[in-house]
Amino acid sequence: MIKVNGATHPDAIPILMNSPDITADLQVNLQDVPAFAADFHNPTVDYFFRSDLVFDKLVNVADIPGLAANMDKACP
Repeated sequence: MIKVNGATHPDAIPILMNSPDITADLQVNLQDVPAFAADFHNPTVDYFFRSDLVFDKLVNVADIPGLAANMDKACP
C-alpha cells in the first residue's frame, strides 16, 4: 500500500531511484569507483541494482556518466 498526501493509492507506483553514492558514506567520491568497478566486472552475480544508475537492469558503461556527473557531491 502506498500513501500519497495521506490518501491511499490503489495501484503500484514504480519508483526508480538510485544514488551514485554506492558505498553509502553520504558522499559521491573516489571510494565509489572501486565499488562500481567490482559490480561492473563481477562474473558471479548477474546484476547489482546499486550500480545500475540508468535503470536498464544492466551495469555497464551507460552507468558511468551518472557516477561521474555526481562526483564530489554530498548525499543527504
